[in-house]
Amino acid sequence: MDQTKKLKSPIFLLLLKVCGMVLFIGCTQPYVPLTPEAENLQAIANPKKVTGCSELGDVKTVALTGELNSYRQAMNIMRNRLAEGGASHYSIHDAETRRIATFVHARGWYCKEIKKINPTVNFYKDSWIIIK
Repeated sequence: MDQTKKLKSPIFLLLLKVCGMVLFIGCTQPYVPLTPEAENLQAIANPKKVTGCSELGDVKTVALTGELNSYRQAMNIMRNRLAEGGASHYSIHDAETRRIATFVHARGWYCKEIKKINPTVNFYKDSWIIIK
């Protein structure tokens, strides 16, 4: 059998289409918008310098790189999960984008009230305090 006849055979074309669809469906995921509760979550830059908060737990999320913005997708999934768990704040433990996906590891916190102080001399210094 000729090489071009093998490539044009109906069985080969069907197999190629099925593999293409499996690859397409397996490598995409729908966009996940933020829930109203997740929109209210606030970030804590350095949780070691904050008092009055209780740690709720860790969340690890993955978003495929084929998405329009996989980092935003992973952050939205993470914030939605933390909001479901009752978090009021979050801190990013690790975030990394690789060839195939974006990985985000974050911690959820419940804080009564948190306020950011206006920066003084060191602009990059963490300046979070808890108001009781």
